[in-house]
Amino acid sequence: MTTVTVIGKNSNLAQFLAKKPETADWVFMSHEDVKTREAEIRSSDVVINFAVHPDVVAKGEVTPETDLDSQLAEMLADTPAHFIMASSRKVYGEHPEQAEITVESALSPEDPYGAAKKQIEDNVRARMPEDRLTVLRLTNIVGWNHKDLSQKGFAGFVFNEMCAKGGTVELEYDPDCLRDFLPQDKFCEVMIALADNPKSGTFNLGSGRPMQVGKLVTAWTSGFGGEGMMLVDRDQERYQDFYLNSDRIYNSTGVSAMSEDDIIDTLKAEGRALYDWRYPEGMASDADELVWGLG
Repeated sequence: MTTVTVIGKNSNLAQFLAKKPETADWVFMSHEDVKTREAEIRSSDVVINFAVHPDVVAKGEVTPETDLDSQLAEMLADTPAHFIMASSRKVYGEHPEQAEITVESALSPEDPYGAAKKQIEDNVRARMPEDRLTVLRLTNIVGWNHKDLSQKGFAGFVFNEMCAKGGTVELEYDPDCLRDFLPQDKFCEVMIALADNPKSGTFNLGSGRPMQVGKLVTAWTSGFGGEGMMLVDRDQERYQDFYLNSDRIYNSTGVSAMSEDDIIDTLKAEGRALYDWRYPEGMASDADELVWGLG
């Protein structure tokens, strides 16, 4: 049996995985456990790290103390273990020259977090044998945690907006902008396949289905309220379209990519689950028709 250890048990990504029956035998640790449970980590067949130091996220500071991925790479370098590092689409920057991003696309991070992730990737590659290293550049992994409204990021913003405003999301984002949000269940399917049969190299992990942000948000809100909700455009400057070409990871793992209909149905179901949690006795709906456009 493959021994899998996940670092960062309190992250959304780890919590998504922990709910799956296939991960019942996996070991989930906090970042604090790395110093005290080194023997367990070194004896693992596969180690996945989702933990990231807050100074890396907020300030882009990469030091021996904040670079947990490199600490783990050094710990595992002389073992047979395979290390899976969670990187980010941010390494490509916010304004790529081409909308479709492959792993060969130029790395041009534009914010401290993206620059930090790029540096950490380099640090890890210098410490970990390449045949036992997987670097995953993740898109937005979306889904409700099915317990509260503590989530951060874009999905957390949408969920909090819907609950606070009865299903309406005031979208300060160009609704026609293309993105490739990946629902949590498909993310988990890929991670489970990788843990079972690790693949070395660098991979993008997105949905592989670029879709308009407005369409994605409308799926959540329609599930939440049963009707199209108003998306308020505030004449923001149009954001650059970009999405991750993720063919390599799906072809390598044998996991099938989602269709657009699959994604929409999944987001609607998440919206409905959130509604049932927020309004267990139901809520009268007087939703406006969807308003979507650039004015």
